[in-house]
Amino acid sequence: MMMKCHPLFAPPLPRIVGVASDTASLTAVRAGDCDIVELRVDALPEEEQYGMPPLLPTTVPVLLTCRDATEGGHCVISQAERVACIERLLPMAAALDWEIAQQSHAKDLLSRARAAGIAWVASAHFFDRTPEVHELESLEQSALSAGADLVKIAFTPQNMQQVEQCAEWLVHARHAKPVALMGMGNLAEKSRLYLCERGSALLYGYLGSSPSAPGQMSMARCREIIGY
Repeated sequence: MMMKCHPLFAPPLPRIVGVASDTASLTAVRAGDCDIVELRVDALPEEEQYGMPPLLPTTVPVLLTCRDATEGGHCVISQAERVACIERLLPMAAALDWEIAQQSHAKDLLSRARAAGIAWVASAHFFDRTPEVHELESLEQSALSAGADLVKIAFTPQNMQQVEQCAEWLVHARHAKPVALMGMGNLAEKSRLYLCERGSALLYGYLGSSPSAPGQMSMARCREIIGY
C-alpha cells in the first residue's frame, strides 16, 4: 500500500514537467503550461549559477536540478559547489532532484529541504542500458529508506521488450511512494508515453530549444500527444 504522498505528487498522475535550461524559460512559464517546471541549474552560465536571485517570478512549482557531467549534466562541478548552488536557491523550490547514488553528499541539504516541505525526487540514470528488476528494487529501497518522496529512474532501452520489463515492475511491484520511469535515446518518446500509460508519475518535456536528456520531447509535443 502506498504511503501518504507529498502534495506535489498526489493523484491524479502523471505530472507534466517542463524543463528550463535558462532563466528566461523559467520565468516565461505560466500556470497551465505544465504542472512543474524543472530548472536545470547545471545548464546555466556560471555567473548565474552563483549569482541568480534565490527567488524568481513563476506561477508554477519549481523543481531544482543540478547534475554533474557523470550524471548527464552540463558542467563539471564538485559536490560541495553543487550543494551550495541548490541550497542558495531553496527559497524558490517546491522540490529538488538529487541522485540516489550521491545522497550521502547531501544529507544536510535533504534534511533542510524536508523540514521546509520541499519534496525530494530521488533519481538514477542509465545512459547505456536498461537496469534489471533487482536493480530497480534496490534503487527504490535505498531512496525510500533515505526519505525520498518520488523515485525517478531513466534508462536507455534497446527494444520495447526492455521497456515492457520495466513497465511490469512498475505495475506489479508494491510501491510505497510514486515512481517515474522513462526511456532515453531512440525509444525515448515511445517508451515515455507507454510508461505514463502504465503509471509512471512524471512526463518531462523541454522548454526552449534544447532537450536536457537524449530523446527528450519538447513541452509542446508532450501537450500535443496527451491533450494537456
